[in-house]
Amino acid sequence: MQVSGSSRAVIRMVDLFQAKAFGLIWQSDLPTSRFSPLASPVADVDVQITRVPALRPRASGIQINRGWIYQDGIRFAWGDEVAFDMRDGNRIDYAPGAMWNGTFPDAFYSSVVALLLVWRGLLPFHASTVSVDGRTVLIAGPAGSGKSTLAAALAGLGAHWLADDLSAVSRDAAGRFYAHPGRTVARLHAQVCDWIDARDVELIATHPRQKYLVRLTDVADAVPRELAGIMVLGSGPVAGATRLELLTRLLFRPRWLSQLPNAQQHRRQLLAAAEKVPVIGIPAAEMRDVAAFRAQGEAVLATIRSALP
Repeated sequence: MQVSGSSRAVIRMVDLFQAKAFGLIWQSDLPTSRFSPLASPVADVDVQITRVPALRPRASGIQINRGWIYQDGIRFAWGDEVAFDMRDGNRIDYAPGAMWNGTFPDAFYSSVVALLLVWRGLLPFHASTVSVDGRTVLIAGPAGSGKSTLAAALAGLGAHWLADDLSAVSRDAAGRFYAHPGRTVARLHAQVCDWIDARDVELIATHPRQKYLVRLTDVADAVPRELAGIMVLGSGPVAGATRLELLTRLLFRPRWLSQLPNAQQHRRQLLAAAEKVPVIGIPAAEMRDVAAFRAQGEAVLATIRSALP
C-alpha cells in the first residue's frame, strides 16, 4: 500500500456526510454508516475525514503493531485495504489501497476512532453501554466474553442500549464520569438476533463467526449520561486494590494508549475512575438458548438495581 506522498489532494464538488457519535460531529466525504447521521448540516464539526491519494510523510515516531505514534497523532494501516492518518484529534486522512472496497472497515470504527477519542481526552473501553432505570453502566470484558449478547438481553428487558463494543468515558471539572452514546449498530450472532426479534439486520460478510449488524434504536438523540458503574464479564469480586489494573486491561488498544503523548493524563483519569466508579464482577455471558439468555439478563438487571445507587 502506498502511504507516502508530497501533497494532500484537494477534494472539490463532492458530497459531504455529517454524523454524530461519542459526543462529536464527524464530517466525511464517505458515509460513516455506523454513526448517527445528522438530519440537517451544521457549520461547526469536530472531526474532518478526507480521502487522499497518499498519506504525507511524517517525522519519526514509535512503531506499534500495524502503525505509528507521533507527537501530533497516529498512523494506522489495515492491510492492503486502507491506511489512516489521525492528526491532533480533529482530522483523519485515509488513503485506499489495492484491496479497498469503498467503505470504512471495522478497524476504523474501533481502533482508529478509539485512538482519536483518547487523543481528545476520553477513555475508550472495550465495553457496551446500557442505561437501566436511569443508571448508566458499561458491560466490559475481553473479546468473546459476551458483552454484546448481554447488552442485547438487557435491551430485551427494557434497558436503553447506547454503545456496542467501544464505549467512551469522560470526566467533568467536578470529577464526575460520563458515558457517551457511540455507534448506532451492534454486532450479534444470528441466534441472538432471533431471540430479540431484531429488525434492520445486515450480515457481516467478512466476519469469521458470521455475525450480523443490528441497528440500535436509542442512540440517535441520546446525550452523555453520568456513569453509575462498570460490570466486568468473567470476573469474580473486584477488590479496590485491583481496580486500576483491571480497568487498564479493559481499555481499547492499551499498548497504544501507554505510548501516546497524553498517556499520563489518561492514566490519572483512569486512576480517578478506579477510585470513584463502582466495578462489579459478573459471570461470563454463556447464553445457549432463549431461557439462558433471558435468565442472564434478569440476573444482571437485578445486580444493577441492587448494587448501584
